[in-house]
Amino acid sequence: MSSLRRKLAVLGISVLVIALLIGALELALRARGFRFSIPTLEALNERKLLEPTGVGLVRISPDLSDPEPFGYPLTVRQPQGSFPIAKDPRKLRIVLVADSTGHAFNWSQQAFVACLQERAGREIEFINLSFAGCGSDRTLPTTREALALRPDMMIVATGHSDFVSHCNPETYADFREHKGRAIAASLYQNLLSLQLLAKLSALATKRATTNEERKQLAARLQRSYSEEEKKEFYTVFRERLGAIAREAKVAGVPVIFTTMAYNYMIPPLWESGGKGPAAGMYDAPRMSLKELEKKAREPGVSLLYKYFLGRAYQENGQAEKAKQLIDEVFGKSERPFTATTETNRLIREAATAEGVRLVDIKKAVDEASLNQMANGKLMLDHCHLNLAGNQVMLSELCAAVVNENKSQK
Repeated sequence: MSSLRRKLAVLGISVLVIALLIGALELALRARGFRFSIPTLEALNERKLLEPTGVGLVRISPDLSDPEPFGYPLTVRQPQGSFPIAKDPRKLRIVLVADSTGHAFNWSQQAFVACLQERAGREIEFINLSFAGCGSDRTLPTTREALALRPDMMIVATGHSDFVSHCNPETYADFREHKGRAIAASLYQNLLSLQLLAKLSALATKRATTNEERKQLAARLQRSYSEEEKKEFYTVFRERLGAIAREAKVAGVPVIFTTMAYNYMIPPLWESGGKGPAAGMYDAPRMSLKELEKKAREPGVSLLYKYFLGRAYQENGQAEKAKQLIDEVFGKSERPFTATTETNRLIREAATAEGVRLVDIKKAVDEASLNQMANGKLMLDHCHLNLAGNQVMLSELCAAVVNENKSQK
C-alpha cells in the first residue's frame, strides 16, 4: 500500500512539474510577444467569416474576429458568440459589414441597439461582421455571407484599407506562412490541449525573422503606387460597391453606405519623396509659413512639406485652404493609408447611382470638429473614431436605419 502511495505521489509530483514547465514555457512565449495568428493569408479573401457551430447556428470565425489579427493592437471588439442563421421574425436583424471602423463601433454598439429599439419600436438583433484591415476585396464576399443571413437591413462601411488591405496580394503576398505553421494552426484550433505544441511548432517554422527579410517585407509594404495603379484601385473599388448594392437589391435587403472619416492632423507617414521615409517629418513642423510655401514649390519635394503647409494654413486661420491642401496631399500620397476625397466621392456616386441610402459620416465628423477638419477630438488615430466620434456615427446611423425601415413599410 505504501508502495502504491509512493508511486501515486511521484506521479502527482511529475504531473505538477510538467504542468509548471508548460506554464513557464507559455509565459516565456507570451513575454516574447508571440501571439498565435491565422494559418495563412494567401487566400484570405476567399475564406468564410462565418463558421457553423451546430444545427442552424453560426459564429464569426475566432481567428478572423481576433481583435489583434495581424499583430497590431485594436482590442475594441470581442468575438461574437453563436447565433441562429434563421432570423427571429419578431426582431429587426441589422448587419454591419465594415473594416476596423466596425470593430471600433463596438464602443457604441449597445447604445446603438438601444437607440434603434426605442425609435423603431422593435427588438433589434445587431450582427457585427467587421473585419480589421480589409479593403473592398474582403468586404464584397463578407456582404454575400451577410445576405445569406436574410437581414432586414445591411450597413456597409468600407474605404480605408484598399491600398493597405490584408487581402490585397500586392501588399501582403509575401506574408504567406510556412506549411508547418498551417499544420500547427490546425492543432491549435481543433485540439486545444496541444496548443503549446502548436505554438512551439509555429515558432520553429516561422518565417521572415531575419533582419534582411524584415527589411524586404517593409520595403514591399512601403512600395509606392503609380497614379495609374491608384486609378485602377479606385475603379475596382467603385465596381465592388455597385456589386454590393445590386446583390443586396436582388436579395431584397435594403443597404446603407457610409462615407469614411479621417484625421487631418496625422500626416501620411510613408511619404518618401525619394529621400527616405522621414523626409520633411522633422524639419517641416519647424518651418514658418513662408518657408513652407517656398519649399512646397520645389520640384519633387516630399508631400510632407505640403501637408505641414496645410497645417500652417490652419494655424493661421485659413481653414478652407488648409483642408483643401491636406485633402490633396492625402489623395496624391504614394500609398494612401485612409480613405481619400476620391474614395468618398465614389461612395457618394455609387449610392446615388444604385439608389442606396447614404450616411455621410465624413461630413458629420468634420462638422463636429474644429474648422470642419476631423482631429483628435473625435478620432482615435488616423482613421478610427474614438468614443466621442462613435457617438456621432451612432446618431447618424440610428436616424438612417429608422428612416430606411419606415420607407420599406
